[in-house]
Amino acid sequence: MINMKKKFLLIAFLVVLSLVFGACAPTAEEPAEEPEVAEPEEEVEEVEVPSMYSQAPMLDDMGLPPVEERLPDEPFVLEVVDSIGEYGGTWQAVTHEPGMGNIKMKFYDPPVRWNADYSGYHLGLAESFEFNEDGTQLTYELRPGLKWSDGMPYTTADWEFWWNDLANNEDYAVVSVPWWARNEDGTPFTIEFPDDYTIVMTWDTARWIAPYILAQGFWEWEPLMKPAHFLKQYHPDYEGDDYDGLQLIDKWWETPDYPNDFRLVL
Repeated sequence: MINMKKKFLLIAFLVVLSLVFGACAPTAEEPAEEPEVAEPEEEVEEVEVPSMYSQAPMLDDMGLPPVEERLPDEPFVLEVVDSIGEYGGTWQAVTHEPGMGNIKMKFYDPPVRWNADYSGYHLGLAESFEFNEDGTQLTYELRPGLKWSDGMPYTTADWEFWWNDLANNEDYAVVSVPWWARNEDGTPFTIEFPDDYTIVMTWDTARWIAPYILAQGFWEWEPLMKPAHFLKQYHPDYEGDDYDGLQLIDKWWETPDYPNDFRLVL
């Protein structure tokens, strides 16, 4: 008898509970509440490009050409994060191996780089890059007017030297065709240089990740950082004696007069 009473009370409780929830639920005829519309955020201000450029005071007495003659036609200007730093001082750095990999990470400047917060890319040596519809072709447009640190023009001629005289040179194994520059079957991709500023890379399959590869670190970009006008002096196919001499001189971190590219867009 007691059990029957408990069962009856439980059933009654469930019925009341279902009626309460049913009363709280919106009927089909009731219109759904419209979501609140957020106020539009203010537009992010673009980085203001200065009308005049200056250089570090320590360079004033070095007899360099005027700073405007050493800059590309459209310099890339980084947005200030906290504040503009001050010139001067001494940077103390330590490396754990002869290749100075941890230090090189501070000094490489590829066509495209990651944003500081890894939210996407920003342009560096390239003023634009574009894929075709299926991702098998990537076109870089270099920034016109770029110069190596010795003042010589930086153009696709430097890329051609890397590709033809180093990467595809069977007699020089120090620089080879990188993994990302190969097709699905392992053969080298196609790279063309229609003019002094245009680089067209073509694979047999989609390579949407290509900009990320060169942007990720010096180890991918350094093999391409080849000043043709300087290295031809040491290349056996031009003015050099042998490949051993070329290999020794091609260590830019140990060669004082080696033209660098990490100052191209400063």
